[in-house]
Amino acid sequence: MNIIPTIQPMQRNAGSARLSVTGVSGNTMLENLYQSGNAKLRIPERYESGPLEAVMINIAGGMTGGDTLDWDFSAHDNAELTLTSQACEKIYKSSTGQAVADIALNASSGSRINWLPQETIVFDRANLLRKVNIDLSDNASALIVEALVFGRKAMGEIVKEAAIRDRWRVQQDGALIHAEELWISGPIDEQLSNKAIAAGNKAIATVLFVSPTAEQSMAQLNNIIGENGAVSYWNGKLLLRILAMDSYDLRRTLIPVIQCLSGGQKLPKCWTL
Repeated sequence: MNIIPTIQPMQRNAGSARLSVTGVSGNTMLENLYQSGNAKLRIPERYESGPLEAVMINIAGGMTGGDTLDWDFSAHDNAELTLTSQACEKIYKSSTGQAVADIALNASSGSRINWLPQETIVFDRANLLRKVNIDLSDNASALIVEALVFGRKAMGEIVKEAAIRDRWRVQQDGALIHAEELWISGPIDEQLSNKAIAAGNKAIATVLFVSPTAEQSMAQLNNIIGENGAVSYWNGKLLLRILAMDSYDLRRTLIPVIQCLSGGQKLPKCWTL
């Protein structure tokens, strides 16, 4: 008798987490917290007033094709919420399908949300779809930072092939105020060498700051970035593009940028040089 072997599907990870905060007597207090699967949230002890900080943890250690992560965060009633990650997210080689990350950020009038994850490290033959949807009320603020590093320079890694799609949609009072789509695939290392794309740099970051006071930081940001990127301002939005040869050089620019746009507040302790 011939026995036909059964092909078992490969195990895939799925995680989701939601957190909301609200303002109470000038302080930001936890309202709701939910987590499941490999998505975990930790809230460090607070020693002084300021935003409530939550640390995102992917206990799977990274993502590959077929994995999903769903993050949903809200700040209400003049609250301020800062989100960061315990470590750099890693997008590993995909044998089939995409790794999909869905991020929803919401801030009501007078509130502020800071999305400050550490870099996403892209490995050879990675396949990622990341969707960032931001919904702001009038007079709400948001600081959004996303950084991509294509291979680790210290490890001699080269990303020859990959597919990365990063989709942002920002609405304020129901109107679309910002949309962008980074889509890079195929021979990544070859494309990054193109002067019109990254001029050989392997680390890139996009920073979006939506705030009534956004324009006030233009001069200082131009001094910080210098020739490593560009700063644009229009209609209450600051948009920054930053290039660097590796993750370390990127942080040397990115950290003072975040500090500038955070009013001098300390970065989450997870961020180091």
